[in-house]
Amino acid sequence: MGLCGFRKICGAFLEIGSIFSDKENIMKTNIGYVDRAIRAVVGLIILVVAFVARSEWGIVGFFPLLTAYFGFCPIYHWLHISTFHPTPQ
Repeated sequence: MGLCGFRKICGAFLEIGSIFSDKENIMKTNIGYVDRAIRAVVGLIILVVAFVARSEWGIVGFFPLLTAYFGFCPIYHWLHISTFHPTPQ
């Protein structure tokens, strides 16, 4: 890995760190209820298929499951996307 690749990796970690350094946006919910349900189902399907096929790719299924559980997607955060609409009370 050259110096350029190392800088890209460091930049990615700095971007991830910025999620936690912003006091107002610390893991603010940005995934709506339908989006969460779809992610949970897709994550479970990936895990089951990977388990049956005895594949290491099952690890990929944890990303949609974790984002569904926490209601926060770092990719949505970076792209300034939110499908979450709080219900009025």
